[in-house]
Amino acid sequence: GIEVLLPSDLPTPAAGSRIRVDGTVARAWGAPRLRANSLTIVDSSVDVAPRVLGGSPGEAVEWQLVRIAGTITDVTRLGDRWRADVRVGGSSVLVTGLSGAGIASTALIEGRAVTIVGIVRRAYPTATDRRWTVIPRGPWDVAVGPAGSSASAGTGGGGPGSPSATDAGRPDAANPMIPDID
Repeated sequence: GIEVLLPSDLPTPAAGSRIRVDGTVARAWGAPRLRANSLTIVDSSVDVAPRVLGGSPGEAVEWQLVRIAGTITDVTRLGDRWRADVRVGGSSVLVTGLSGAGIASTALIEGRAVTIVGIVRRAYPTATDRRWTVIPRGPWDVAVGPAGSSASAGTGGGGPGSPSATDAGRPDAANPMIPDID
């Protein structure tokens, strides 16, 4: 994947749009970036399924839409932003909530099972924490299980694959009752 930087005079495509972009490829904050000169929307109804990660993200999935499921081990509130550590398999995955996404930090509760869909981004060059992060796009990308769900995660008892009110009505929500199989 690659980040596309649009000038303010170009239209912002809707999520799920297939686009054709002309511009210049460079790097920003160490990551690849395409600075767009022109943008054409080729198709506006593409169904984008997130790639399921069983551990920490890395360069192979940079700027891609991914899904993780695990247990919230730590939440740090940073004003209108937040950071959370989610135990996925044997890894601790960093999740970053940005203010524009509109996800309240209080929605994440330590010890609860969670399923998060988001975009993978590398750490800023000046960041102390060098881990790659998953950034949810909005409240519909975060499904937190009920209290006591961490013990039943993965067993069908309210774990990360269980449906939640956050997923209700989302036409692009993955069916939580269908297992992920290679």
